[in-house]
Amino acid sequence: SIFIERIREKTGIITRKKLMDYAVQMASMEHNALGLGTIVNEAAEAGDPYARGILMDAAKCLFELTREAIQKLGMDQAEDLPVGIWGSVVMCSRTVRETLFCLLKTAYPAVRPCIP
Repeated sequence: SIFIERIREKTGIITRKKLMDYAVQMASMEHNALGLGTIVNEAAEAGDPYARGILMDAAKCLFELTREAIQKLGMDQAEDLPVGIWGSVVMCSRTVRETLFCLLKTAYPAVRPCIP
């Protein structure tokens, strides 16, 4: 797929085992992900289903965090619910942003996403 080819180009990794090892290393705070988020975004925009799946999963995780914050703050019944959106994943990925907004609107019709 486009996604796999771009990962290979960027990292030089050609085996599944080395890719798995690399993914484990990425969990380290000292690790530099080499701009792999950009590769995921580009591949998703080009129609790669694997990259799109990763971004949609990211949006679902962000939605769960947002939903938990809304509930903890007791704002789930608010008539006007402004939700500030910020961060490179949301700002740089149309797939993440659109999926997150759709999930928020479905769960909270009063939500008003605010992007700086």
